[in-house]
Amino acid sequence: MSISNIQLDSTPKQKCLKKRQLKEDFANPSTICRGKPFWAWNDLCEEKELRRQIRIFKEMGFGGFFMHARTGLKTKYLSKEWFNAVKVCVDEANKIGLEAWLYDEDRWPSGTAGGLVTKDPQYRMKCLKFEKIAATDFSWEKYGSCSFVFTALFRDTKLIKYIPVSREVDIEKIEEVDYFLVFRIETVASLTRYNGQAYTDTLNPEAVRKFIEITHEAYLREIGNSFGSTVLGIFTDEPNCRDGNDKKAEASWTDKFPEYFQKHFGYDITRKLPELFFDMASPLFSKARYDYYACRSQLFTEAFAKQIGQWCRNNNLFFTGHGIEESPLSEQASSTGSLMQFYAYMQIPGIDMLTDYRSEYITPKQCSSVARQFGRKWVLSELYGCTGWDTTFETYKYIGDWQAALGVTMRCPHLSWYSMAGEAKRDYPASIHFHSPWWKQFKKIEDYFARINSILSQGQAVCNVAMVNPIESFYFLLRADAQRYESGEETSKFDKVCRNMACWLLNSHIDFDYVDEALLPDQEIKIVKEEDVILKIGKMEYRVIVIPPILTIRKSTLQILKEFSEQGGIVIFVGDAPDFVDGSLSEEAKIFSQNKCIKPERDVFIKFLKSSGGNIYIENDMGEEIEKIFYQLRKVDNDLVLFIVNIDRNKDYNKTFIRICYPAISQSQVQLWDAVNNKRYSVTQVRRSEFELKFKIDISAGQSRLFLISKVHENLSEYVTVSKTEGCQIKCDQWDYLLDDDNVLVLDRADCTVMQNNQEIMSLDSQEILRIDDLVREKLNYSLRTGTEIQPWAKERTQNIDGISIKLKYEFFIDDLPQSFVKLAIEQPANWKIRLNEHLIDMLSELKDWWVDPAIKTLPIHASFLCEGRNMLTIEGTFNEDTDLEVIYLLGNFAVATDGIKSMIQKMPTKFKLGSVTNQGLPFYGGNILYKSSFYFDPKLCSRYWLGVKDFNASAIEISINGNQSVLCSDSKNSIEITDVLKKGFNEICINLLGSRRNSFGPLHMADEKPVYVSAASFRQNEYYKWQEKYKLVEYGMYQFPVIYEYES
Repeated sequence: MSISNIQLDSTPKQKCLKKRQLKEDFANPSTICRGKPFWAWNDLCEEKELRRQIRIFKEMGFGGFFMHARTGLKTKYLSKEWFNAVKVCVDEANKIGLEAWLYDEDRWPSGTAGGLVTKDPQYRMKCLKFEKIAATDFSWEKYGSCSFVFTALFRDTKLIKYIPVSREVDIEKIEEVDYFLVFRIETVASLTRYNGQAYTDTLNPEAVRKFIEITHEAYLREIGNSFGSTVLGIFTDEPNCRDGNDKKAEASWTDKFPEYFQKHFGYDITRKLPELFFDMASPLFSKARYDYYACRSQLFTEAFAKQIGQWCRNNNLFFTGHGIEESPLSEQASSTGSLMQFYAYMQIPGIDMLTDYRSEYITPKQCSSVARQFGRKWVLSELYGCTGWDTTFETYKYIGDWQAALGVTMRCPHLSWYSMAGEAKRDYPASIHFHSPWWKQFKKIEDYFARINSILSQGQAVCNVAMVNPIESFYFLLRADAQRYESGEETSKFDKVCRNMACWLLNSHIDFDYVDEALLPDQEIKIVKEEDVILKIGKMEYRVIVIPPILTIRKSTLQILKEFSEQGGIVIFVGDAPDFVDGSLSEEAKIFSQNKCIKPERDVFIKFLKSSGGNIYIENDMGEEIEKIFYQLRKVDNDLVLFIVNIDRNKDYNKTFIRICYPAISQSQVQLWDAVNNKRYSVTQVRRSEFELKFKIDISAGQSRLFLISKVHENLSEYVTVSKTEGCQIKCDQWDYLLDDDNVLVLDRADCTVMQNNQEIMSLDSQEILRIDDLVREKLNYSLRTGTEIQPWAKERTQNIDGISIKLKYEFFIDDLPQSFVKLAIEQPANWKIRLNEHLIDMLSELKDWWVDPAIKTLPIHASFLCEGRNMLTIEGTFNEDTDLEVIYLLGNFAVATDGIKSMIQKMPTKFKLGSVTNQGLPFYGGNILYKSSFYFDPKLCSRYWLGVKDFNASAIEISINGNQSVLCSDSKNSIEITDVLKKGFNEICINLLGSRRNSFGPLHMADEKPVYVSAASFRQNEYYKWQEKYKLVEYGMYQFPVIYEYES
């Protein structure tokens, strides 16, 4: 049994994807190589603003954008107005040379078309629920109407025996009964995240066809003439066959599951249902459970991925995106089955890599393995999600680098907001867009990855090892009623084994691909005898096949391995061979594995693979492999491309020896291609032998290197490793400074009074504003704003409660009255009557001015309204479901001091000292800071000089000497060359500290020092995150004097 008829073109035919010379691609990467962020459409989409933001994407170095409906969308999804907005964007993208990409859903997961599909109940997801009832409590009258009924006998928690019964009289014939197991087929509940509907039955091909009809066919009608040119593809996000089935005793189901199962597995699964939920006393593992998950994976893939993949192929679009819960493998098996089978139908298979802390190496390796075997040029990663406003350029680069080493060639940065109105501003920040103060500098990151992708998307990976995908062993271990994220001991143990196997190989510089057993029968398989015996799987060629510790293997896989082994190919079993074949007890794998098993120990395993012919050795000066360096080696025409990444963000490797073993390589030139600065160098200190090159390089913590091993020698500048001598510190105790934005006073705590028909119904003292919002909504029985509420476009206009008004009073203090303007930044200002110290603030007829985002309007405050000491700002208005209670801000040229609860306006300092600026008047500031000073220097004629700042906290810094062009420095461990701009005498130094909006927009009360995951829930007091009343701020500033380094060759 296999996934049937996988026949997809690797790409649509598009002019922009034609191969060019490597050097030309590197110097001027095409738009396809550039990042394409999720563009969150989360408000009313207006033409002028859409076009403005697209031009900003161009300035930021992006190659395009995904038009993605998100929380807050007011434009009716898939309506005439929606498609008018889409057409505007396609037009603007075409005008300025960008790509416009589609997204197939309103929010996620994909499949419901914003609930439009599942308004028809027949397309809603089904589940099989079970209940365990003591024999003494069972009655046929009460439970006989259930879909399936079984008697059951248990020994402790193990199921000894069960018998299906369909009539009451059948029960009387059964002698021993502990429990009755009853099963019901039900439709999953409706949820607000699907706009009041339920998730789609993704196991039902008809439901998915309805999804295609409503979504994809609509795009074809409206903008199909742009498919394959400006509109290149469509993204699917987290489709699955378990959504809505969390933490319940239930299994995925669809009406035709028994029929499909009978056809492909030859027996009636409905007579084996207890084995899905209970472990049997004997045999050790259940074939029925294994077959159920294998069937579900196949049905999901064929219903969803195959139909959409073929539709995209037929209509000249890339099908891209990713599944849900790719890692750990137990969660993947539970939520979708094998995603490798899903990837096979995608022209651009993709993954989702959330946060800065998830090093999920199996996920990109699974995806890139399918891409390699099926000849897909591009592998997408949705990355940077949940990392927060204070994510640095160093982090953005690091996350992209290690994934590039594992096969990712297309980045989808998460995320760029259309608007920050209301709840939208808490939709997994940061906004990688004009909202961030560094948006003009971000092009440096995009240029870098465009160059990397232009090279790593070429040619073919050099990879000798294939490893059987272990995911099907989890089919034995997963009880259908297991709660998500709460794996059993055996499941967790097996997850760890799978992770270890991948890490052993990656840390030892042995590239490998996974081979999915369900895909093998439909791939082109050839055994080729050359110097070594090669197993060709699709487009890839392998010399060693590894069977990791697994519980079962397919008979079809064994047959291929036997033929490969009989002709001299290398097959190894790590540990014992599995006791099961196709989910049944069998000696077949055991017999085949004789003389092919090695101990499941790292050293034994790696030594064997290295002796079988390794291509890459990355070692220190003691000859030891440097485990923290990942690599990818590719053959491009007659040359080799090597990309390496130091995944250790705290340690430099300055004496790194790279040894490449490859035929006819000895006379090649080693070139270092600097993708940051678009420069190329020759590495001249190279040791050569007949099939080997060895050279030394340095690689800083968290950094990368790109090499071309070229048959053609070029006249390039020599790459020289130099010894560094620390010169002098630029000692300046007081720095001139310049802010590029207003300073900020956050007002997020208020006294609240709620009135109904002039009667007080609620009073709150000094509460955080989002807490007030929650409490007022609960009081009025309005839906909470959580990020998963029904979208504005889909919400029925319910009758608001009459006569509800709300008054909010914000307290702040002034020590020194500001000498210049002060502004109030507030959302929905027309809804409020605003007073400052009882002075009414005029509401202008047209509010044009805004701060950070057009939704946050600014109102001028007359200087006479302010007073020294205590000030009180009052806003008052009606409250309904559309009212957004949000933080408000005072903006101006003043300093702020805060004790974490109360804040005070003070006079701005004339100079800044080294150290955090949060205690120098800028605790809530969200812009950039330019430090300025001068220093005396007398450079030597024969020396070269670099400048660095050893300790700073910022998104990045820019350094300029004597008015010359600023150079971006993303990491305190890096330095920039200043030899050509230094002069004898006094030199001016400018250091532009790039900030973030973290201390303006938060989360301001989450107690974690370094939160792993930033979501809408991070901003509210709840059970998921540690909360503190006092502000939790991120320190920004320059902490040490800049240092000039003298370099002597």
